[in-house]
Amino acid sequence: MIRFLYASLIVFLFTQCSEEQKPIEMEFVTIPEGRFFFGSEVGAEHEKPIVPCKVLSFQLSTTEVSNAQFEAFVKETGYVTDGEKRGGFVYTNQWEILPEANWRKPKGKKIPYQKWKDLPVVQVSYRDALAYCDWAGYRLPTEIEWEYAAKMGKLNPANANIMQANKKNVGAAAVKSNTKDQMGIHHQLGNVWEWCADVYNSEIHDKLSLHSTTEPFDVYEGRSYDPLKRDVSDTLRVIKGGSFLCQAGHCEGYRPEARQSAEQSEAYFHIGFRVVKDIP
Repeated sequence: MIRFLYASLIVFLFTQCSEEQKPIEMEFVTIPEGRFFFGSEVGAEHEKPIVPCKVLSFQLSTTEVSNAQFEAFVKETGYVTDGEKRGGFVYTNQWEILPEANWRKPKGKKIPYQKWKDLPVVQVSYRDALAYCDWAGYRLPTEIEWEYAAKMGKLNPANANIMQANKKNVGAAAVKSNTKDQMGIHHQLGNVWEWCADVYNSEIHDKLSLHSTTEPFDVYEGRSYDPLKRDVSDTLRVIKGGSFLCQAGHCEGYRPEARQSAEQSEAYFHIGFRVVKDIP
């Protein structure tokens, strides 16, 4: 009888651990080929002028990559993130690097697993996001693809379930916690900033408008602008979507056109990523 109970307990614990560590299945939505205007005439200077673009169809993950999904990658590969090597940026009353802050402990403190596993993975650098993509067979969206999908979703930024920076215990929400937009995407606006493939260029709209001279709408086939013609010192990458720290009158990063930059080797507690699958 004792042996039976002991064996049952082992099976129960094994089952619980297996279920607890099972990552959320990555889901994708097809973003159809179409035309749109990249940028805004009423936003910041680095969002101007608007550029007519034609985008080929691609598949975008409906959620940001979660901690559970990133954990599966780390367990299989033994990968060590930039944040684990040098610490991560956390904002309290000012930005600071905490040596103990990493993707397992975004603010330097442990979070109960049942809550943590469904949160978007943060404290991951651009390089960490690329490593995950290489392992999983995905890629990061270009800035144009990202903005096109956000505008297709037609989610009003005022209703984007943005968490305000002045609330207590501010932080990211679970990847599936908000209402989907019209394309079936969760949290593309708000929650956490998201890495894009592009090198950040404050004059990208000017450059693209000069490039768009042969046709009213040019085709950008899932690639950044001049991806092979950058200086090796260009280490800033585009981030899009805003985060739980954004609020009206502060950064307004949750507008589809809004764009910021981050150093590709740095990790922050409010930057994560979502992924793209190419359509053959």
